[in-house]
Amino acid sequence: EIQIIKTEKIIHDAFDQLLREKNIQKITVRDISERAMINKTTFYSHYPSLDDFYRVLEKKTIACVLDQITECTMLFENPEKFVEQLYNGLIDYYAVEGHIPYLQSESFDHMLNYAMKEKLKSQGIDVNQYANVGMLLSFLVSGLLGILGEDNSDKEAQLHFLGTFVKGGIQELKHNSVLMGTM
Repeated sequence: EIQIIKTEKIIHDAFDQLLREKNIQKITVRDISERAMINKTTFYSHYPSLDDFYRVLEKKTIACVLDQITECTMLFENPEKFVEQLYNGLIDYYAVEGHIPYLQSESFDHMLNYAMKEKLKSQGIDVNQYANVGMLLSFLVSGLLGILGEDNSDKEAQLHFLGTFVKGGIQELKHNSVLMGTM
């Protein structure tokens, strides 16, 4: 088991190095294997495909980010604080790992959105009572990843705007839920 852990770390480190040099879509198993100084067969013995490798990394990233959110009820009680915590989770991950490679991945925002819904459910929040909470979470995730992916100095203003927008969306969801009699 120690050898498996070491080999997977070598693979991850090689991938991290490659991400600093090229776009995620241009990285191949061959690139990773050569950088890790392993055979492609070794890579495939740990990960059936490059997509499976990406999913493992995405899940790790999402778990680290969502660990920063202690109370999901904050999404409804203090949406701006929720947005800030989620953003800080992404920033903290970036500080440890040196990058968030999944900004370039098409599936990362969908997986994070799904994981957020699951975390809300695990804390007793019925996301189905709010007709458009999924759409709002999708917007939030896309917005946060957009802020992180841009090189500019106005991130604070953008984060504030996103928090204000989410707050308005939550107020609208609550209002519609009361009108529909689901709250």
